[in-house]
Amino acid sequence: MALDPLASLRWYNAGALAGLVSAVVSNPADVVITQISSGGEDTGRASLGSLDLWKGLGARCVYFAAAICAQFLIYDTVKELLGVSTGDLRLVLDVFGISAKAESLLG
Repeated sequence: MALDPLASLRWYNAGALAGLVSAVVSNPADVVITQISSGGEDTGRASLGSLDLWKGLGARCVYFAAAICAQFLIYDTVKELLGVSTGDLRLVLDVFGISAKAESLLG
């Protein structure tokens, strides 16, 4: 069974996009938590400006995009190597009683 390079590219792009979105969404909260834990509650809130919430976003985006992309690729590669198909996944969902709902979501 050969791996489809186009499918791998699709998973790579999906993983990178998911990583970027998660980095952008979670960065401000992590900056605030880091400031509060490093300097006390009052110091953390007073020293943060609106642009300070985005400090470190570039490095965070690279890290999260690479990490989640790798997770997507590993999942897809293992699924291909084991020969797991969409029908197999539907069978598992049917065992849990959520096959109809998953079918409506997946199309």
